[in-house]
Amino acid sequence: ILLLTIAWIISVVFIIGDMGKAKNKTKCKELFSKSRSINLLSAARLCLFAERDVWFVVALPIYLAKQFNWNFWW
Repeated sequence: ILLLTIAWIISVVFIIGDMGKAKNKTKCKELFSKSRSINLLSAARLCLFAERDVWFVVALPIYLAKQFNWNFWW
């Protein structure tokens, strides 16, 4: 346990010094892949996940509240 505590303290000291500082600026163009098919797949996944979140966070609770007098906190 003593060695684990020492390793933890050392890692915290070294991490805090670099925390929140970017080593280099990332350009917007670098966020995308060079492959068009990968970019299209990523965009499709983004749309699918966003739609799922809208359905489960907004639409489904409203539907359950109207149809079954469901309390939002349930």
